[in-house]
Amino acid sequence: MGPRRAVALAVLLTELSLVRGVQQSFEVQPAELTTAIGGANDVVLYCTIANRAGEVQWSKDNFAFGTDREIAGKPRFSMIGNPDLGEFHLQIKPVLLEDDGVYQCQVQPGGDSTQIRSHDARLVIQIPPDNPQISEGEAAISVVAGVTHNLTCTSNNGNPAASITWLKNDEEVTSDLIYKSEPAGDAVGKLWNAISVLPITPSVEDIDARYTCQAINIAIKVPTNAVIALDVQYKPIVSIIVEPEVAVEGDDIKIKCLAEANPGEGMSYEWLKDGDIMSDVAGDVLELIAVPPEYNGISVTCKATNSIGTGKTSKEINVQFGPRITSPPEDSIVDPEGTATFSCEAVGNPEPVITWKRLGSNILLSRMSVLRIDDVQSSDSGGYMCSAKVPGFEDANAFATLHIKSTPVITSNSIQYASIGKNVEVECFTNTRPQPDRTLWQWDGGEIEEGTHGKYSVKTVDSYGGKKSLLKIMKVKKVDFRVYNCTMWNSLGVESFLITLKKENPMPLMIIIGGLIGGAVLILITAIIIVLLNRCKARKQQRELHKKGLKVEITPSEQNYDVHEPFYPDDYVTLHKKPYSDSPDNFYGSSQPHDRVSPESSQSGEPYLDNLPQDYKIPNGYENPYDRRPPMDYTDIDYIPRNYDYPPLEPNGYIDEPIRKDYRPPSRASMGSRHDDFYGPQLPLGALATNV
Repeated sequence: MGPRRAVALAVLLTELSLVRGVQQSFEVQPAELTTAIGGANDVVLYCTIANRAGEVQWSKDNFAFGTDREIAGKPRFSMIGNPDLGEFHLQIKPVLLEDDGVYQCQVQPGGDSTQIRSHDARLVIQIPPDNPQISEGEAAISVVAGVTHNLTCTSNNGNPAASITWLKNDEEVTSDLIYKSEPAGDAVGKLWNAISVLPITPSVEDIDARYTCQAINIAIKVPTNAVIALDVQYKPIVSIIVEPEVAVEGDDIKIKCLAEANPGEGMSYEWLKDGDIMSDVAGDVLELIAVPPEYNGISVTCKATNSIGTGKTSKEINVQFGPRITSPPEDSIVDPEGTATFSCEAVGNPEPVITWKRLGSNILLSRMSVLRIDDVQSSDSGGYMCSAKVPGFEDANAFATLHIKSTPVITSNSIQYASIGKNVEVECFTNTRPQPDRTLWQWDGGEIEEGTHGKYSVKTVDSYGGKKSLLKIMKVKKVDFRVYNCTMWNSLGVESFLITLKKENPMPLMIIIGGLIGGAVLILITAIIIVLLNRCKARKQQRELHKKGLKVEITPSEQNYDVHEPFYPDDYVTLHKKPYSDSPDNFYGSSQPHDRVSPESSQSGEPYLDNLPQDYKIPNGYENPYDRRPPMDYTDIDYIPRNYDYPPLEPNGYIDEPIRKDYRPPSRASMGSRHDDFYGPQLPLGALATNV
């Protein structure tokens, strides 16, 4: 087919499409981004239209070039391609910096077709940037450790603006970078200057560190560099040691401040607690005495200063303490088969573990701070306990109640009492949720809902988490003893409860009061009798001692004296005197009184030897019977009472089992009547027989 026939066919197809109303559209649109190096490349932006009906033109930065294929005033610009095939490509030859911009292929309306525009096509003309420069110079810069310093690097006259990368000792730095680009001020207005600022806070380890600034854009393949070194002077580098690292509330804590500096002479120290200066502390050691729980987590700071400056560091104090509930659970009111939620928050160190139990049960319900109960049933109502637990400390507990919504449930006593002539309040109580919003009292011939009506009045008060309606009856009469109907409404329904008011019988109360008074009087009389008997007994013993030639006075004991304890020779200077018997049973005790007498009370130094039976044999190893051992130290056969059970004797007459030094004799309660036979009668409590 010849060219002319092809053109004719295209025209015919165009006309047919117009007749049929087919819209013109883009088959090919220019690329969204095209790059080229200025002065070295040609550029073609592609645009192909299907079913073209209108004229085609190109625009740059919203400035239209016109529909001529040879663009007027721009000899480097032309539209190329076969227009019969819808090809209207824009060619720029050669491309220059001034050609940088946003281009668009546009088709004007024609026939039934509307105007169409391609998407924006960005053409970037690339220009290599200048070599980077660090503003502080090319050799070295003096910095102070711990003080922030900004390193600034610039790379000018690039398109696009240069990207700048920082390296520290050949490792890339990515944090805290500040980057911006700004117009270079060239005639075309297409060149850009790039500026990068790197804040650094040098440390002692940064002495002689090298920082490198690299600049590059898409017009060059290898970045250009600028390098600078650091000359670091530094103030004190401070560290803190806490002993113990983990304390318990009430412990003492010792904190040591360690400082390394150049120069290190003449350093001074300052301490801060949560930022507040501790003016009463000097030197490099801080002592905290009996730390409370509030000290947990506080920040302690030590500052050390030399001629260069001040260095500081901080450390949090770790104080373990028991749990404390900061947000207790609140009561929950839910519908039957609904969901109840309780929340409980606590603090402690270590972090408290939250557990939930139902009151009266040891079953663990949850270990989360939030307790959720789904499909609530009536059996779920009641109290719940949140416990916060920290090992080694007492638990902290908080409580909440689950209420299930229902019609009012009245739990007052169905029978209540009053006295004639007295005022009475008849109670109608419910703890149901929702709480009642209306209460009506009814009886034969009357009713009242609120306020006062004659001798009757009604008020509602909060009581034990519920609502109590009180029907007050002034000066009760016989006719008032009857049945009262208490009816309560809430948003879910209504409930009635019958309360019978009966006449109060005062007799039981009087009997109870009389019984209490009588019991108290009886106890008082019994106590008086006991005191009198004890006094009589003490006086009788005093008279008996006087008869035997001893002066005795009854004095209160100033010691915690146990009358059941045996007397030892060095304890007191008195003994209980008793008629002597040659029976070993009675030497230490019988039912008769006996005394302990100081040897000084006998002129001969051997008291009562004249009263001994003539045929009495002094036990082996003793000069007289009063120079004896403690009551249970029976190492001589003659001193063993016959009315007490002992281990069997060996043939030599001694007990085989040794006597323990910590042995204490049996008490009066455990020995019963044998105690008096063994130790003698008991003195009145709080009194001693003293030889005067």
